Amino acid sequence: RCPRRNVAGQTRAICVSNAERILPALFITIGINLILLLIKDKL
Repeated sequence: RCPRRNVAGQTRAICVSNAERILPALFITIGINLILLLIKDKL
C-alpha cells in the first residue's frame, strides 16, 4: 500500500518504483507456473 503524498509527490515516486519491482516478479512467477502446468499436461 502506498503512503500518502507528502513532499512534492516524493512518496508517489517511491510507490511507483516499488510497484515496478513487484509486478515483474509476479509476472515471472505466473509464467513459470503456467509453463510447469503445460509440461505436466504433456507428460
